[in-house]
Amino acid sequence: MGLGPVILYMLISSGTHFQHFIPTFNTCRIIDTWGVFMGRIRDTFLKLERSGECAFIAYLMAGDPDPVQTPRIATAIARYADILELGIPFSDPIADGKTIQAASERALRAGMTPKKIFEHVAAIRRETEIPIVVMSYYNPIVQFGVDRFMNRFAL
Repeated sequence: MGLGPVILYMLISSGTHFQHFIPTFNTCRIIDTWGVFMGRIRDTFLKLERSGECAFIAYLMAGDPDPVQTPRIATAIARYADILELGIPFSDPIADGKTIQAASERALRAGMTPKKIFEHVAAIRRETEIPIVVMSYYNPIVQFGVDRFMNRFAL
């Protein structure tokens, strides 16, 4: 059996830098082995596997260039992406590359907060059924309350 769909991941930012990479792993094996892709995400990967297509997972830092535009930008991206990864800005994003660090800084300067992510996800969900993955450092989740945070997204 050959490789299943390969994920194409591209950073979408209001800045001028784009990063992309193509991991070389079998998506189907990840689904079967890790069991981490559920609901809309699992269904998306299974549909892509059946059609022999690759997944396009777009990344958007919530609040960049400003919090008001995030749902509109995300909805526009959803027309072309298979999965949307929505980043929660963090004040000390040392594990990220320069592009995500800069996007995080712009979002925080524009007034984005981790609490607003729930409003954004709800607004995006009203417009599209695209699977949404939230990327965050653990610190904002702990500060918000892990159980409370997870329960807000367990929809």
